Amino acid sequence: MATDPQSDKLGKGLAPGSHHYRAFVGSPETYDIESATQFTLLTFLGLREDHFVLDIGCGSLKAGKLLIPYLLPGHYFGIEPEQWLIDEGIENELGRDIINMKAPVFSNDREFTCTVFGHKFDFILAHSIFTHASQAQISRCISQVKECMKPTSIFAATIAEGEENYTGSDWVYSTSTCVAYTLTRMQELALEHGLICKLIDWPHPWQQWVLIGYPENDSIRDVGSVAALGVSRLQLHSQLVDLQKKSVDWQIQLGDLQKKSVDWQIQLGDLQKKSVDWQIQLGDLKKQLSSLEGHPYVKFGMRIYAILRRIKSIIQTVPKLLPGFSLSIRNKPLGDPLPDTDLVGYESLLAWVEENNIHTLDGDVVEIGSFLGGGTAKLARFFGRHGKKVYTIDIFDLDFDNSRNLDGNAMSSLYRNVLESLGGRSQEDVFKEVTRKYSNIEVIKEDSKKAKLPCRRICFSFIDGCHDPDYVRSDFYLVWDKTVSGGVVGFHDYGGNLPQTTRVIDELIQANKDSIKQVSQIKEKWIILLKKM
Repeated sequence: MATDPQSDKLGKGLAPGSHHYRAFVGSPETYDIESATQFTLLTFLGLREDHFVLDIGCGSLKAGKLLIPYLLPGHYFGIEPEQWLIDEGIENELGRDIINMKAPVFSNDREFTCTVFGHKFDFILAHSIFTHASQAQISRCISQVKECMKPTSIFAATIAEGEENYTGSDWVYSTSTCVAYTLTRMQELALEHGLICKLIDWPHPWQQWVLIGYPENDSIRDVGSVAALGVSRLQLHSQLVDLQKKSVDWQIQLGDLQKKSVDWQIQLGDLQKKSVDWQIQLGDLKKQLSSLEGHPYVKFGMRIYAILRRIKSIIQTVPKLLPGFSLSIRNKPLGDPLPDTDLVGYESLLAWVEENNIHTLDGDVVEIGSFLGGGTAKLARFFGRHGKKVYTIDIFDLDFDNSRNLDGNAMSSLYRNVLESLGGRSQEDVFKEVTRKYSNIEVIKEDSKKAKLPCRRICFSFIDGCHDPDYVRSDFYLVWDKTVSGGVVGFHDYGGNLPQTTRVIDELIQANKDSIKQVSQIKEKWIILLKKM
C-alpha cells in the first residue's frame, strides 16, 4: 500500500518518542490539535499580541508555531534542552523569514532556569512537562516561574491526574507511560511557593489543565468566568448547528408521519371491513362445529386426546417423585460454551452486529485474542449460519501480555487466576474443548505482530489481544486494510481500567477519521466499534 509523502513528513504512524520532530514530543496524530488548544486556551485567558510569553519545554514549537506569528517581535521566549527540535520546528513549521521578523528568544537550559531571560512574563506555558517530572523538579520549576511572574501573570500547565503521586526522583520519558499526581499534591507544591493551583475544564486528548498564579489574581480565582466562557460559546454554537440540523430532520419526519397517517386511516377502514367479514365467517364456523360435536368419530378423538394429556402429565411427574430417575433427553450436552469461558459478553456484541446487518456483508471474521474460546465459539456459531469463517489469532502464552491496569495488576496474572478457577488446565486445552464442534474456526497460533491473514476480505473483526499500545495499533492495521466498506473493527477494554488501551484507540480514531464512517460503543461491556467508510 503506497504511503503518503506528506504523512511521512509529518511523522504520521510513528510511535510517540520516535526520533522525529513531531513524534519526539508526543503523538504525531494529535500534534495539530494540541497546538491549537494551547493557543486558544491562552487567548481565552486574555492573551494579546503585546504580552510576553514563556514556553517551558517548547520542543519543536507545537505551541510556538501559532504564538510566534501572533505575538509582537521579541515577545516569545522558549526553553528547550534539545536544540535539534527547535531547529526542525523552525524549518518545517515556520520558516526562517518568520523567525527573522518576530525574533523569538530560546534557551537550552535543562534546570527550568526561567530567570535567564531577565524578563517578567504575562503568560507561562508548560505543556506535557509535569507529566514527566519528579516532585523536586516541579517545585524547582514553580520556584523559577514565580521569579518571572507579575501579580497578574498566569502559569498554564498540564498534569496527568491520578489517585497516587509519583515519588521517584528522575525525569521519566516513556512512549507508553507518564507520571501522575493528585490535584491536592499539585496544590500543595504551588502553595509551598505562595501560589494557588486550580484545575480547569479545557480540551486535551488525555491530560488535564491547571492554572497557577498569585492568590490575589482574579483570573486564577475566578477562572470559570474566563475559560468556561470560551468553552460555553463553542458549545452553544455547536448545539445551535445541531438543533438546526435536527429541525430539518424533524420537519422531514413530520411530513413522513402525515403521509403515514393517511395510509393508516385507509388501512383502518380496510381492517374494519375485514372485521365484519371475519365475524360472519366465525358465525358460520360455530354452526359447523356444533354439528360436528355430536359425530361419533369426533367423540372418539376427544377421548384419545385426553389420554395423551394424562400420559404427558405422568412423564413430567416421575422425576419429581424419584430424584434418581432421569430420562435420556435430560443428559443431552448443552450447545452453548461454558459461561466462564466468555469474559467479554459476546451476546451484546453479536446483538449489535445483527441489528446493524454486518453479517450480510462480504468477507470473513477475525478475532485477535481468543483466551478460552467462549467468545470464539459464539462468533463461529453466529457467523457460521451465514457461511462465514472465523480466523482467531492467539499465541496461547499467559505470560505474553504484561500490561498493567489501574489497580496495578498485570493482565497475565489475571488470566492465570481465571484458569486456576477452572481446575488449573492449560489455556489451549480449554480453548480446544470449548470450540471443538465448530468446523468454521481456523486457529492462527502466532504473535499477532507476525501473523499473516489468509482471508482477502473481512466484514467483522474483534480485537482483545495484548493490551500494549504497540500491539493494539499493530492489530488494528492488520485487519483495517482488508475490512470491506461498511465492515466493522471492534475493540474491548475501551474506557475501562486500561487507560493506555483507550488512549491508543483514540489516537487510531483520530489518525483514520477520513476512513471511519461511524463510531459506536457498548459502554457496559467496554466495547467500541469502528465502521469503515
